[in-house]
Amino acid sequence: MPFVHGVLLLYDTTSRKSMDRVSETLGQWFFHIVHDALSNLSDMLSKANIPTILVACKCDALLASRQLNPSDVESLGESYGVEAMQTTESGSGESQKLCVTKIVLMVALRKG
Repeated sequence: MPFVHGVLLLYDTTSRKSMDRVSETLGQWFFHIVHDALSNLSDMLSKANIPTILVACKCDALLASRQLNPSDVESLGESYGVEAMQTTESGSGESQKLCVTKIVLMVALRKG
């Protein structure tokens, strides 16, 4: 498995299935990193010590088309010690650039 400095986990607010994939990815990813049972995600995240951001995409979608509330997912991320951010499709990619900038900064600060 390749060495990883930081992780951006993206999900689509208009697709509950995308969050299921994030959970599957987290489980598989941290299993390989920590070589532990997948019973305690919070413990695995702290053992792995990899800067991670959970990114909500399409946050500017109409409320009627949303299947996930970004605020609820952010609370879940915080309980696991994972940063959370929201992106939109509008604004010439500024929110996406902010996510990339933040993960790079987190990695740089960790390497100190």
